[in-house]
Amino acid sequence: MSKSPQDETFGAAPHERPVPRISIHAFCEQPDTGAVLQRAGADRRLAKAHLTVQLGGIAMEPITQ
Repeated sequence: MSKSPQDETFGAAPHERPVPRISIHAFCEQPDTGAVLQRAGADRRLAKAHLTVQLGGIAMEPITQ
């Protein structure tokens, strides 16, 4: 009898449960921050999540008045 994915996570500690199918978009100003996020994205608990790391921060248009 095979276990369902729900059976495998039932009763697991909160820090051991996998993340559901979500998209994570990270905008990083520092390369070190991007590297940390890439390493975190390689964790087995994030296997179903889609991670995009964009270096350089969020592009913003200058405010004119």
